[in-house]
Amino acid sequence: MGVTLCHVHGRAGVTHVCAHIRAALDAHSTLPAWSSYTLPHPPDYVVVRMCEACVVQRKLPVPGRRLIDEELVLDQLDTTPTCDACFVELTSEP
Repeated sequence: MGVTLCHVHGRAGVTHVCAHIRAALDAHSTLPAWSSYTLPHPPDYVVVRMCEACVVQRKLPVPGRRLIDEELVLDQLDTTPTCDACFVELTSEP
């Protein structure tokens, strides 16, 4: 997992999200339903979170899981790195 310098959390882990999730994070609004995928190439541990619309559009497996090489088309994922702590805060129950 990478590291980012968040204006709220300081040094924090990175999660990769689709544009729809990123827009909701930036607006501090409710996140759309999403699925998590991990990428199959250690030693990096990369988590990609995609909203339902992106999952359908990209024909990703449901439920989310570790992707295998045959499913991995990086240009289809089209994600943005973001602060994992911000993501966790907005997805946690109050």
